[in-house]
Amino acid sequence: MHASCYGYCDGSVTASALGGNTPYSYTWTNGTSNLCAGFYNVIISDINGCISSNSAIVNEPNPLIINISIVGSYIIATSGFTSYQWYDSNNNPINGATDSIFTPPGMAFYYVNATDSNGCSIDSYSIEYIISTIEDYSSSINIFPNPTNGNVTITSVYGIKTIELYNAIGN
Repeated sequence: MHASCYGYCDGSVTASALGGNTPYSYTWTNGTSNLCAGFYNVIISDINGCISSNSAIVNEPNPLIINISIVGSYIIATSGFTSYQWYDSNNNPINGATDSIFTPPGMAFYYVNATDSNGCSIDSYSIEYIISTIEDYSSSINIFPNPTNGNVTITSVYGIKTIELYNAIGN
């Protein structure tokens, strides 16, 4: 049986002898279970001391590869996996963030864990999401009252570090 995922050591090997006289004895180079991908040899002996050798190969699937990139206000992961889970910079899963396209809730580092149809999974690298202009996020920032002759209130779901506020004539 082949390894279930790339890098897993859960493969196994078996052999069946024909001919000679029973009972047979099997001696494997590295056991028969919990095997990594590789080449394994067996020596088979019958009750008369006749010896034969053979080998088996444990294969593994190709490694999973996932890339992520920032496109506008989204972080997009490689498509084609059966499930996704996005994580914040503290390795906490983000509730409801289970698609290949993720809308970050704020500026931070993010990464995704993706799983394929065989149940094999991989973590992407972390990517830093930075809000660069207010125009891209104007629907997530509220400034009120507008117009005003006095104080204004600014609310946002993002961690804003600096705000420059100008009136209609540029002051």
